[in-house]
Amino acid sequence: MNLELQFPSFIFGLIIGLALMLVLGQSYHFIFGGRRLRRLAGEVNHLRQVVEQKDRYIRKSLEALRKEGLELPQSPTTPAAPDRSPTRSDR
Repeated sequence: MNLELQFPSFIFGLIIGLALMLVLGQSYHFIFGGRRLRRLAGEVNHLRQVVEQKDRYIRKSLEALRKEGLELPQSPTTPAAPDRSPTRSDR
């Protein structure tokens, strides 16, 4: 057997095989995989909407109390809430 030709062929095949495995693994994950990540992202979006709705209800109730003439103390420890939460596109 010609060992001089087999060893470089083995190394070359190994490198090509690993590269092909990485490419196929990434494309499989992109096309078929990631269900758990998509589900978790959907859950995060749902929870973000729930929190935003809660904040709207709190703002409405505070505005209603102010319209009735009730003086509400401003809490210096509570920072002003942003209008919306940062998203991936904000980065």
